[in-house]
Amino acid sequence: MPNLKKHYELKKCLGIPMLVTKKDYLFTSKLAALTSRRILAIFTIYGFA
Repeated sequence: MPNLKKHYELKKCLGIPMLVTKKDYLFTSKLAALTSRRILAIFTIYGFA
């Protein structure tokens, strides 16, 4: 299993700690999804891809 602290950070929401994707990793994941799919889908840009 890869090192989670490399791509995620611990944040609290309503007092509950949760792992959240770092913005730079999220951006690179979106770019990878955009370039690897043949058909552009709106959720690729705005949703969870």
